[in-house]
Amino acid sequence: VKDARARLPVSRASRSRKIATADNELEECRSTLEDIVQSKVVAASGLDGVSRLCSSAFETESPEACSEAIFVFGIAMQKATPGAIRSSSAATASAMMASLLQHPHEGCRQAAFSAAQKHLDAIKLLNIVVQGVGGKDVCRRWQAATNLLQVTRLLMTKPEVLEHVRACEGLQIIVEAWQQGGHVQEVARECCALILQLAPQQSRAVAFSGAGNCAVISWQKSYGADIRLHESLVQGFADVALLCLHHCTTEKPRVLPQLACDSLRVLMASGGFRIVSTLLKALVRVAADRSMGPALSGLGVPELALEVISNERLGHEADLRRLAAEAFVGPISSAMVAKCPISTSKG
Repeated sequence: VKDARARLPVSRASRSRKIATADNELEECRSTLEDIVQSKVVAASGLDGVSRLCSSAFETESPEACSEAIFVFGIAMQKATPGAIRSSSAATASAMMASLLQHPHEGCRQAAFSAAQKHLDAIKLLNIVVQGVGGKDVCRRWQAATNLLQVTRLLMTKPEVLEHVRACEGLQIIVEAWQQGGHVQEVARECCALILQLAPQQSRAVAFSGAGNCAVISWQKSYGADIRLHESLVQGFADVALLCLHHCTTEKPRVLPQLACDSLRVLMASGGFRIVSTLLKALVRVAADRSMGPALSGLGVPELALEVISNERLGHEADLRRLAAEAFVGPISSAMVAKCPISTSKG
């Protein structure tokens, strides 16, 4: 304790010097960033200046500086050339801007978020993602894309922004971003979350946008990790896939029942009621197609449904028991109809 007290004044002095240095850097950045506001286009060097401004604003712990940095970032990205967007400077600027929205000080965080809602265009950020922000370096590109998608998701919590994204065909841009970066778990997670934000008013459009296929493909790729550690990720993919199944009139994805069964087996012991319910609903929906009866029986769906009903933890939930019963009956009834078709000939 004595040593800690001795170090305390030094720590405060060090912090004061750090803030003073950041203040000086902030003033230097402001003098050079006036050109960005007035210029017609912004090159990669201009985005380097934006990065320094965001970094200095973060260090000063000033809400006004954080708000100003967000404002300048919005203007710079609007004017950035295609080459600047695909540069490492754009990736760095995006990372520094995103850090302001997660500032440890609540006042700075709120000021940055308020400025982002006023000065950042969600559609522009989505377009920057599909334009290849960050360039050819794989890690840099997808980290920058993840940062911008997270910021877009925050912006879309405001109803006006959500409606703006719907009106400007943001759904298709998000699906395109998912198709480009669905092999990256973080990108797939953010795209899935954005799709689910749009879904309440655009469920049919989501179903025919290709989001269902993206969800199934990302779901398959998530098998490289322990599903129990990524329950929320599987939940999102299953939600999107189920949403699309409700409007799907063509052949269902053949791999979907396998994914649902495998995930249910893993998550039955420790998964939440919601994920188990979603997986059962997907199996019930697939079973509505009588031609899928033999395939579902081969996957052991009836036996899996009985395990849910007999499970001590899950069996107490009435809704889960009902869904499990439907999942049990569906494949068996389909198989019986297939073996004993009803004659339609006139006797």
